Amino acid sequence: MKDLPEREIRRVLGMTDLREDATRQVKGFSLEMKRRLGLANALLGNPELVILDEPTNGLNPAGIQEVRHLLRDMPAQHGITVFLSSHLLAEVEQIAGRIGIIAEGRLQFEGTPAELRARRGGVLRIGVDRPAVAAQMLRQQGFEADA
Repeated sequence: MKDLPEREIRRVLGMTDLREDATRQVKGFSLEMKRRLGLANALLGNPELVILDEPTNGLNPAGIQEVRHLLRDMPAQHGITVFLSSHLLAEVEQIAGRIGIIAEGRLQFEGTPAELRARRGGVLRIGVDRPAVAAQMLRQQGFEADA
């Protein structure tokens, strides 16, 4: 459909570890393989930037590791900037070199994962219907707690 040379298709299938599946019908692909195929499609034409939404959503643990590795290495190995969106901060921290957090339509943070970790306070505020009981339970488990 994109009228690209065969070598370009082989290149992106190789990048996404789908070269051996090039002749298979997509309807027989697992969810993980379909995710990688979507990524391969996005990489056609060697773009400078790919934008991905929840790229590891629905993958099994092995698939998550493979996609993380691919995305982490993409800038250095292929010169492609990866912009990804996710609500899973722990997932983003394992992939991204820089993080931006948007809440209520505003950029709340921009920096490296290390800078974000340094900004995290040791305080967690939660709302409960019986704060004194909750605080007592937390103290019994070794946490500092204010009711």
